[in-house]
This record gives sequence, C-alpha cells and structure tokens, in this order.
Amino acid sequence: MGVVNCHRRQETMNMMTQLAHEMNVRLHPTKALQIAPGFRGVSCNPLPFLSGWRVYLGGTVRVGCLILCNLDNPALRGMFAHELAHLRKWHSLKILPCLVTFILVAVLVYLFVTKSIIPIFLTVTVGILVFSLISWHFEYEADGIGSEFVQKKVMANALEQAAKVIARPGHSLTHPSFEKRISRLLSDKK
Repeated sequence: MGVVNCHRRQETMNMMTQLAHEMNVRLHPTKALQIAPGFRGVSCNPLPFLSGWRVYLGGTVRVGCLILCNLDNPALRGMFAHELAHLRKWHSLKILPCLVTFILVAVLVYLFVTKSIIPIFLTVTVGILVFSLISWHFEYEADGIGSEFVQKKVMANALEQAAKVIARPGHSLTHPSFEKRISRLLSDKK
C-alpha cells in the first residue's frame, strides 16, 4: 500500500472502539486513537509503531501511519487487540514501579554503598534485565489476551504483517522477536 495520507481514521476508530467495547476496555473520551502527525513534510509519520497507554480517564492507542496504511483490516484489528490487552491489564502503569525502583536502587548504591562505577553498572544492568523480562512477559500476555478476541491465526497474521512493516530483525529490550511471539502464540505456551 505504501505511505499514504491517513484516510482510514474513521474506519480505524470505529474498529478500535468496537473492539474495546468487546474487550471491556475504557478508552479516553477525546484521545482514544492518536494517529502520528505529519513528519518533516511527509503525509504520514514514517515511524512504524503502535502503543497503548492507560491514564485515569481511559486508554489511548497511538498508531504510526506505516502500520495504519500497510496492514489489512484483520491484521489491524489484531494489532489493536494486542494494544487494548495492554490497556486492559494496565501494563504501562505496572512497569513504572519497576523503573522507579531500579533508579532508586542505583542512586542509593552510589550514595551509601560505594561511589565506584562497577556496582552502579551492575545494578543498572540487573535493572535492565529485569525490566526486559517483565516487558517480554507483558508482550506475550497481550498477544494471548488479544488472540482471545480475534483468534490466534488472525493475531499471528497481524504479527507477521507488522514484522514486515517494522523490519526489526530480532529481540529488543522491550519486545521478543516477532518470530518468537508467533511461535509461542501458536504453541499455546503460557
């Protein structure tokens, strides 16, 4: 499809709102769906992403136009199911205490234990590893919950299509590889 103007806004909003209702996820009254704005004169933001954030008034899903314009409707519905699952489980708020704790521990180690860089480096490294494990768990959980509402094959196809658009070769700190997520989703591992 290529990068085109975000002409699917209303269709996408309707799809996401219906799915949120099915999943019993409360969306923000005025900021439920945010499509990335133009970037450097390009009609759509070239960054391929989706993210779900939960705030007091309800959840917000942000989508980059490369995702919006390159995924077919079933795959887009699958990706929204994944993001709405994050909102349903409050993942964005659950990860904050982890981050704050490790920052606080690193500062305390520096101030009260030693001013050497090695213990600080080890503390930060352990913090990053724990954060990564929690984040990966949340991604698998969101895939599983989302697939309950769109079927596993639809979710797996959504991940395959997203992998082509995002073109991330493997694992990252926050996400397991698409290949691993698809394999785990289809193998029924919890």
